[in-house]
Formats: sequence, structure tokens, C-alpha cells
Amino acid sequence: MNEFFSKFIGKGPTSGSIQEKITSTWTSLCNQTLKNTQQNLINSHELIITLIAEIKEGIASGLINIVSQVLEQNKIPNNLVKFALANIPHGFVDEVSFFFTEISKIQEAQFLTQPFLIKPLNEFIENAQPINSEQFNRLIETLILHITIVPDDIQSFIESESSAPLIHQFTQLVVSKYQVMGDALLQILSSSNSIPNLLTFITTYSPLVATCVEFIRDCLDSKATDASKQQFLSSIDMSLSVAPQIYVDSFSKYFSDNLLRPCIIEEKTDKSLPNAIYILASFSSLQVIGNLIEYLVKNLPEFIKSTNTDVQYLALRASTIVLEHAFPELPQSPSEFKVSFDFMSLFNAEWFVQSDINKQLAEARPRVSLALAKSQTTYLNGKKFNCSEIFNASLSILDNFVSNEIRVNCAVTELLITLASVWSNDATYLMLCAECPNGLFESTKKLGQFFKARIGGRQSVQQLISNAYEMEQQNKAPNDEEELLFRNLVVALEFVKELHATAQSKNMINQSEQIVQM
Repeated sequence: MNEFFSKFIGKGPTSGSIQEKITSTWTSLCNQTLKNTQQNLINSHELIITLIAEIKEGIASGLINIVSQVLEQNKIPNNLVKFALANIPHGFVDEVSFFFTEISKIQEAQFLTQPFLIKPLNEFIENAQPINSEQFNRLIETLILHITIVPDDIQSFIESESSAPLIHQFTQLVVSKYQVMGDALLQILSSSNSIPNLLTFITTYSPLVATCVEFIRDCLDSKATDASKQQFLSSIDMSLSVAPQIYVDSFSKYFSDNLLRPCIIEEKTDKSLPNAIYILASFSSLQVIGNLIEYLVKNLPEFIKSTNTDVQYLALRASTIVLEHAFPELPQSPSEFKVSFDFMSLFNAEWFVQSDINKQLAEARPRVSLALAKSQTTYLNGKKFNCSEIFNASLSILDNFVSNEIRVNCAVTELLITLASVWSNDATYLMLCAECPNGLFESTKKLGQFFKARIGGRQSVQQLISNAYEMEQQNKAPNDEEELLFRNLVVALEFVKELHATAQSKNMINQSEQIVQM
């Protein structure tokens, strides 16, 4: 018996010292691995707790070097792993998970960089067959938290370019523990810039890219709005800005092949557009949405002109969101022109039963300021697109404005207001100048004429408009053509108020910019 344990127990420490306590407990623990009984497992659990307490006691007493020495001399971590892989008594593997979890917590994490611990720990992570997966996962989560806080220690968990057990386990846990994995993903990918073996592992031997894209796909299929899922989607998005280009390229290709193509490009339009909107609303990284924007810009004009109102509405919403990510190129403006403040005059004055525009001004100023800020910084890494066809298609919606579905009119006015807010002379001329022959002012003028022709000289127009505002506030659907007419008139009246506020805000901000530059 003594010969058997001589392999596991080093030189006996001085009587009464911390070495003696740890070694004595270790000897007792070794004895429990000789029989496969439930009592042996219970005894093992109690001894593991005692061993951890003694290690903590030594550290608290300032004897960390002594603790390290006795752990190394007795090869305690190494032999614990051997016992765990043998799993005698049955369930001992989970006790070892518990042991490593406890000594890997922040105060005791100084051990992690020591070869006597990190090597067996990596072996355990790679080869353990836990019975209690929750206990094993707690170990992985503890280690992931550690390398997130102390990224310099990531290197210790990379054995070679083809072996990184902790990173592999992280990939396995991402789907089930996404609520707490976002920061770790960012740190791991950031660290891969300076750790070549880590980069090779995650791009060649790890399913990390596939796991992240499949997570996006699951969220897309269910249109998940859960805050935790949205947060992890944001982490995936941000991770592409810190990751090496080789990883980004790998991610982009997998995303295009396994999500963009089947879910958007090859999908039916009424399904592909909601998918596109979800991706645009969830991501800002060019690597994710660059190809999507190119596809949309090419096809949105046709979608906007669709006779299917569902497709029309979705295409208009998608167009507006594209403007949040990429800069629209429009026909070149003259060197000099005047911004028009006459949009409200295109409709009968008495129709403005709610004439106050303070709300519109309060919303327009930050919207235009944001557009100015985007124009002065990088607008999706300089991503630009020709918006002329989308603009022309949206003007065609105005031709049927009086009888369109309300949601379609709301969507087209939102798009046009967003486009009018873009900080460029070309956008301002096209959207806000009365002199532009094919611009928005001329189309809005025709819109006012349409309503004047339809409404004519009927009585109680103001009351009908007030009723339409009340229906809008109560979110009531129109019951007949007349109610639809006046609901759409309310949308048009609010639209021209928004355009007036946008023109005024652009003028004020432009004057402020000129003063600053003087």
C-alpha cells in the first residue's frame, strides 16, 4: 500500500505546518479512490472541501509559495486528473470539477499560470466525461470569466494551433450561456490578434464562426427580441471590429453562404424583407451587412413598386433602415439654391387643425444633427449607394397616397423625411428645394392638389380632420373610404410639418456651422 501512494505523496512537511495539513488531507483523499462505493464518494467530497479550505487558509496567511510547493511536490492537480479520468469512485470526476472551479476563482487564480496546474487543468477540460454537466460548466464559466478579466492568461490555455480545450468548451457553451458570453467573445477575438495559435485554432479547428452564425440564424427565424439575445447579437457585431481580418473574412463567407443567401437572396420576397430588416436592425458591421445592403439597393426599387402592399411596406421600411447604415448618393445639386420653407402652404391652411410644429422641431433637430455627425465621420466605413432609383420609386407611392393603406403612407413619409435629413447639398436640393424640377417639393405640391380635388368644398372638413386625428391616437382602423381619405390626409399634414421642421433645422444648424468656421 505504501508503495502505491509513494507515487502520489512527496516529502513529508514539518509537523503542524500548512504542508502537513494539505498532505494529510491529500493522503486521505487518495485512500478514497481505492473503492467504488457511494460512501467513498461522499468522503471524497468532504475531503475535497477540506483541501480547498486548507489551500485558501494558506493563501490568506501569506503562504502562497508554500501552498504552491506542496501542490507541486505531491502532484495534486496532476493526480486528481488521473483519478477523475478513472472516475473511481463513480462521480469523482465531478468532485475534480468542483476543486478546479474553486481554486480558479479570482483570489486563487494566481495558480493558473503555474505549469503544475495549467497542464493537468487543460487535460481535464479536454478529456473529462462529467456526470454532472452543470458542475463542469460552472468550471468553464469560471475560467472564461477569468480570461475575460485577465486576458494575458489566455495564452496558458492554448496548447497548440490545433488544441485549445477551454476555447473549444467556450464555443460549446455560447448557445446555452449566451447571456454571459458576450464580453468573453470580444476578448478572445481581440487576443487572437497577438496569439497566432489562438487565431489558427478558431479559424481552422474551432466551430466558433459556425456557432455564432447559427445563433444569428436562430434569432432570425424566431425574430427574437429578448434583451439577452439582442445583447449577444451586439457582441457578435462588435467582435468583428476587433477580430483579425482572417477571422472576419471567414465569418463573412460563412454568413453569406449559410444565412444571407438562403434566408434573403433565395427566399420569397415577403419573407426575405422581414429577415433583411431584422439583420439591419441588429447589426452595423460592414462584414455582416455590406453584401446585404448591396442586394437591397439593387432590388428595393422593384419591391417598392410591387402591387403587394405587404412587400411595399416592408421595402419602404428596409430602405429607411439602409439609410441608417450607408450614405445615399443623389443627383448633383447646383452650386447655389434656396431651401424652401413653404411645404405647409401646399395644403389648405384651415386643414391644419393641429398647427403647432414644436414637436416636429424637437424631433428634427437631433435627427439632422445626427445626420451631420455621420457625414463628418465614417459612414459605415465609407459605404455609399446610389439612392436615385429608391427615391423615384418612393415618389410613385405619393401618386396613390389618398387611397393607399395608412401603413404604406407612414412608411414612405418616414423614408422621405429620413432622406431629407441627410446632410449633403444634393439631398437638401432634391428634398427641400422648390426649384428642383423632379424633387420632393414638386411631388408634395401635386399631393396637396390631389387632396384638394378629392375633398373639394365639402362641409365640416375641420371636424372630419379632428376625428381622423382622434382615430389615429386610438389606433382605430378606418371603416370606409371617407375615413381612409381623412386618415391619409392627417398623415400628409404631419408629413409637410416634418419637412418644414427639417428644412428649418438644417438652416439653423448650417448657420451655426458657418459661425463656428468664421
